[in-house]
Amino acid sequence: MVQWIERTVVSGGVALAVFEAAAGPGGPAAPHDDRPVVLLVHGWPDTHIVWDGVAEALLPDARVFAFDCRGLGHSDRPHGISPYRIETLADDVFAVAGEVNTGGRVHLVAHDWGSILSWEAVSRPGADDVFASYTTISGPCLDHVGTLVRENFSPPTRDSLRATALQAIASTYIAVFHLPLVPRLLLSVLGIPRVWREYIHVMDGTPREVIQVAPTFRRDMIAGVAYYRANMLRRLIRPRPRPTRIPVLELINTRDFAIRTTTFALTGRYAENLTRRESATGHWLPLIDPGFVADNVRDHIAAVAPRPADSPNPAGTARSAVSARPS
Repeated sequence: MVQWIERTVVSGGVALAVFEAAAGPGGPAAPHDDRPVVLLVHGWPDTHIVWDGVAEALLPDARVFAFDCRGLGHSDRPHGISPYRIETLADDVFAVAGEVNTGGRVHLVAHDWGSILSWEAVSRPGADDVFASYTTISGPCLDHVGTLVRENFSPPTRDSLRATALQAIASTYIAVFHLPLVPRLLLSVLGIPRVWREYIHVMDGTPREVIQVAPTFRRDMIAGVAYYRANMLRRLIRPRPRPTRIPVLELINTRDFAIRTTTFALTGRYAENLTRRESATGHWLPLIDPGFVADNVRDHIAAVAPRPADSPNPAGTARSAVSARPS
């Protein structure tokens, strides 16, 4: 069982709870540890514990860190909506990466909202000086999605309208989160752990026994609505080009009830170096199959590692690779 050693990093006046994974009781790794550094970023309504299985699987080969995103878990909960704008959330990623970095660059791995805000981070100018690679799970870049929706209507086709309609149906909850009072009432019920486990199991088949919830779960469920209200509409309505030079591994869950696979159609346009893997699982891949996540992250790190000048770099030879995990 992985153990998490907690510290605090302050970003824009907000105290973020940052955790280093250890294989058992004891202190963090020695400063001279030369293993690659992996930073895990969770989504909503999770905390760093969603990464327990992935961290444990990665530990022999990497130093592993995670943090509770602002407003969630052990981190500070600033009031209002503006502290949760995606630009500020990306600042948090840079702040934590700067703290855990031991001289090299950080390998970023993210899920759900963690992926959305990490896209903002890795597409900033100079991000490739901080991040060596990016693995994204079930969280598209909002600007990519906004551009895709525009293109689906310019001009519309039967396939593009169908894809847009199906994703709109899957994302109905986002509209609900912008209503007054309703989100608090709804999420107060879903925030009951046994109700949440049953809901996720019914929606995409995630085994009840793997669904972890933090002690702060019910508060996190409601607090996370600010992420949606602060970002979704303005980024989808006014998307911007968000290219990145950082090597990207995109893990796509083909049974994801919240995000359909067509949502990722434009990733290859904006990611210069993209590798794609598919898994016939639901939204919470880090819980369902942490070994699959860890294996792919490990392979991705190896693929982007510096090589001698006379040795070919496979990560740079192909723009996109696709493989599927059997169901």
